[in-house]
Amino acid sequence: MTDEKFDGKSKPNTVVTQILEECLRIHTERHQQYGHFKPNLTKIAENATRLSLKGRTYTALEVATVMVAVKETRYKFQHEHGVDVHDSLIDWINYIAIMESLRYEEEKILKENKLNEHPQR
Repeated sequence: MTDEKFDGKSKPNTVVTQILEECLRIHTERHQQYGHFKPNLTKIAENATRLSLKGRTYTALEVATVMVAVKETRYKFQHEHGVDVHDSLIDWINYIAIMESLRYEEEKILKENKLNEHPQR
């Protein structure tokens, strides 16, 4: 991989670009395998809720947040032990994007609900 200067006119050929392109490729592959991430994470949240020993209810956003923590932990462990971190890095970035997508959607719904509760006159 190279980290060449970007002239603003052509597509940059950088490590960043290559990582992000791989993230998008993997995200697309997972979408084809498992469907959209939200129903999948919602089902995981339902299973975690059912398995909860303290009657805790989990959300898709919370599951995604935990997956970010899992991937970060694995990345750091692999890095500390001289193991290739590439796959964990790609997964970590993708889960961050998924988490932020769910967070954005949740915040948007909360704002819309507040507007509906207090419509402007």
